[in-house]
Parts: sequence; structure tokens; C-alpha cells
Amino acid sequence: MTEWKCFVGEEHTFYGIYHDYYEDFEEHWKADSTQRSNHLRYCNQIIPLLRKHDETPISAYTQEDYDAVIQALIKRGQDTKGKQYMPYKESTLQDFRRLIYYVVETAARHGECDNVLWESNLNPEATTESEEVKANQALLCKSLTIPQEQAVANVLLFDPLQSGQNMGLLLMYSLGLRNAEACAVDYGDIKPMQTHPDCPVIWIYKTTGYDNSAGKLGGKTRNADRIIPVPDKVAALIDERRQYIESQLNKSIDDYPIVCNNDRWDVRCSARELTNAARILFQSIKIKAAQMASISEDLQDEPVSQKDSLPFEDRKDPTAYLFRRNFGTHLHILGLSEPEIEYVIGHDIDDPYETRNEFVNEEKLFAIKQKMDRRPLVNSDFAQIERIDVGERLQLQRTGCVQIPVDSAETEMHITANEPTDNIRVSLSVRPQSMRIQLNCRRYQVKETEYDRFVDTQQQYRKVYTKA
Repeated sequence: MTEWKCFVGEEHTFYGIYHDYYEDFEEHWKADSTQRSNHLRYCNQIIPLLRKHDETPISAYTQEDYDAVIQALIKRGQDTKGKQYMPYKESTLQDFRRLIYYVVETAARHGECDNVLWESNLNPEATTESEEVKANQALLCKSLTIPQEQAVANVLLFDPLQSGQNMGLLLMYSLGLRNAEACAVDYGDIKPMQTHPDCPVIWIYKTTGYDNSAGKLGGKTRNADRIIPVPDKVAALIDERRQYIESQLNKSIDDYPIVCNNDRWDVRCSARELTNAARILFQSIKIKAAQMASISEDLQDEPVSQKDSLPFEDRKDPTAYLFRRNFGTHLHILGLSEPEIEYVIGHDIDDPYETRNEFVNEEKLFAIKQKMDRRPLVNSDFAQIERIDVGERLQLQRTGCVQIPVDSAETEMHITANEPTDNIRVSLSVRPQSMRIQLNCRRYQVKETEYDRFVDTQQQYRKVYTKA
């Protein structure tokens, strides 16, 4: 044991943290007998099972490396008298998990590494909370609450010169991007629609590696390539950032990454660095470790066939999953169809009558944008919730007013009730009163088998966010 290294270069090893910061651990076990017992567990069981423990800095280890130690202990069992190996009790395995976590948490607190175990079941806080809510799993939220969303928006939506990692988190939160997709986005990948030049869209067709920032064409799955409308607050923030950087460099930055490494504008961030930044953000806005640990366990428990169809970041990274799940929840409430949601998220489209190629059509994208424009926090005109545009579905539980431009010679509207029993009443008022407008109404009977039942939740959705 005395020959184990405390440093690799200038960085601490796992053993080096345990050795040099031992006083930090004494608060967890004050009794001499507990200290001796835990010291033997570190030196005889945990550290020898850690991958290349004498050659690797603690900053290079991942959650998977520490999980491998626990799996090795489970497989090996404990050595009892007579050299017979017996399975460890779950309580003993939990002690091993805590011992590993204490070293990683201490190293993170001293700036030696990121706390890669915060959202894992090796975190004692996450495990304790998980046990408390096992009786009611519904209490473990798999999306962001409204206060959590507000906290995220307060961090990410106001400073155009924030760190590159925060810009990546903004893309993940507002557009549901995977972390490797967000890292690969360049400023030139945000373009206006040709037929709607005031509507910016982002082209997703590249990814980076998880541990490196090298970009490559194509996504983690064959459905990853897509074009997504950008919310106006997000587009304005990115444009303000771009203009500032271009003024400082006196050149175009089309090929610069939006998600750069801190304030190094030309250095692309890696997916792992973005994940670490998300972990810090989630901790700062008081997301519980138990929530992240529950998501992590769910991802690990996916059937193999489903795991293979998911990108690495979605399988291993609960931070990416949480942002994407939250984004998908908004899309569903906003009334996007299942094929639209599947396209925007980057999943398989299950509808046999819809193909991904159809969504390249800008009118189809514009229809998606109009629905996404009603999402709170990321859109600046959210307060104008009573405005209804021509061609938009009327919400029949309240009065809907459609303003028709004066220069429109003829306007045709198709109005459909949200529910089969809803009544529709159409009235007309003209300003100025001297204008003469003729209103013709025709009623079409829709076959019940063709009726697509729609439950209107948007009014309540907006009220809740406006109140918050």
C-alpha cells in the first residue's frame, strides 16, 4: 500500500485523495474501530479493483468505472474463514458505495474532479431519498417542475456572454438536443427559412464524441438529422452573442461553435464537459439527487433492444434525458402531433403515412413553429396569450377573436370543435363600420369514425405559467 501513488503528474489519484484529505472523511466515521474497518475496505477491496488505480488521475474516472468496482465486489463476494467466498449483504454493498462516494465528493469539493456520482445510486443522499419514495414512485418527477424551469431560465436566458457550456445547456433545454448534438452546433447552422425569413431554424446534422470535441457528420441514430424552429428569446440571445464576438474578432464566425469551452470562443466543448455543467446547474437549482438517480436507474434498466436504439448520451446521461423529456412534455401540451414530436425530438416516426422527408417542407416546419411559439419562458410574446392567428385552431372554451387584415380580399377559415359535443358560434364585427364584408358559413357533418378527439389543456397550461 505504501508504494501506491498519490499523484499522476500534477493530479491526484483516487488513493491520493483518500490519503491527503483523510481528515475530511473523519466526520463520517469518528469511532476508531470504524476508521480501521473502512481503511481496510479501501486498501484491500475498493482501490485494488479500480481500473489502473496507480496510473490514472481521479479526474479521468467515470461513473461506469466506479460501478464496475461494485459489480466486481458483488461477483467476488467476501472472503470468510476457510477461504470460502460468500455474497455480500446489500447493507455491506451500500457501505462500499458510500466509501467510494465520499472520496469522489471530497475530490470535487477541492476542485480535483467533477462529482460524476451525484446522480447515481452511489450517492448516499440519492439512495436514502429513493428508499423514502419507493412506496409511491409517482412522486419521482421525470421532468422539470415549473419552479425548476424558471430557475433554469433565470440562469440561461439573460446573459449572451455566459460560458459556452451554459449556451449548450440552453440548446438542450429549449430545443431538446442531446448533449453531443448541442456541442456540434456552429453559428452557421442557424439559418432563416427561405419562405419565412423572420423565422430562424437550427440544422442538426452533426455530433461530437463524448470525451472529445471532434465533430462528425451524422447523429447517433439514423433519425437524428432534423431542422428545428428556434424560440425567439433563444434566437435573440444567440444573435446578440454572435454580434459581440464578431465585433471583437472583426470577422464572421459561421464555423465557430456556439457551445465553446468556457470563454474560448473557437474551442468546441465536449459532451462530457456539457454533462458536467448540467450536473452543476441541477445542483444549484435544488434538483434532488434522488430524482436523477431514479432516472439513471431507469436508463440502466432499459431492455437491451431499446438500449441499442438509444444514443450513448440518452442511455448513460440522465441530465440529457431530463432536458429532452421536459422538452417532449411541452411539445405534447402545445398540441404537436405524434409524428411532429417524434421528428423534432429525433426519434423514429411510427406513423406509416408520415416520413421524415416531409418535414423538410418549410410550410410544415412553419406550422410546427406556430405551435412551439406558445411555449412559455423561451418566447418573448408569451404574455399575449389571447392572440389567435388566422388558420390557428380556436380554443372554444373561451371567446376566440381572429383579426383579418384589411387588404385580404377573401379569407377562408375551417373551424373545428375540440370535443364532439361542443357548439360553434361565429359572429362578425367590422372596423371601420363603413366597410362592407359578407360572411358565409357552411356546416359540414364529420363522420364520428374520422373525428380526432382533442382535449384542450393549453388554456390551463398558460394560466399556470402566467401565475408562476
